[in-house]
Amino acid sequence: MAIEDSIKTAHDPLAHAKEAERQQRLMAQQMAAVARPRYEVDLRKPDLTASQPNTITADAIVKASIASSLYNKLQRSIIRLQQTTQDGFDLQMFVLHPAMGKMPVVQLGYHDPAFMVFYVPQEDGGEPEEVIMHVSQMVTSFKKVKRASGAEAKPPIGFAGELTGPKQS
Repeated sequence: MAIEDSIKTAHDPLAHAKEAERQQRLMAQQMAAVARPRYEVDLRKPDLTASQPNTITADAIVKASIASSLYNKLQRSIIRLQQTTQDGFDLQMFVLHPAMGKMPVVQLGYHDPAFMVFYVPQEDGGEPEEVIMHVSQMVTSFKKVKRASGAEAKPPIGFAGELTGPKQS
């Protein structure tokens, strides 16, 4: 809104009411965007298709955190990219760590309210290393890589969900 319009609105009750109504509509649109249903992935399904959306309540919106929101966005992006990856190609996800550099990710999870957990394969082939990063430090990238002739497809990127304690075996 221009300065001249705000001056007119301050002296005109009808214009002021219209502006207040416009602001309420804008707020309702923004809240509706936040309240979009989240999707969960059943890891037992090999095709990684999203299940039915959960019902979101006002309490759930208030309790939503940065980490869970980012996790859900990454999860949807990964599923979409995996579904559009052509045969003969693998989707790879990388996270850029300030001290350890660019690392491949095989699974991801989160700790509320603001920590993402990335599982990074070890060079010796052992259990993946757990790298925990604050969401403000996180940089991720995706790359579709052509599979070597005769090589097996890499397993899809996994989703650990919310991690509330030590990793369960």
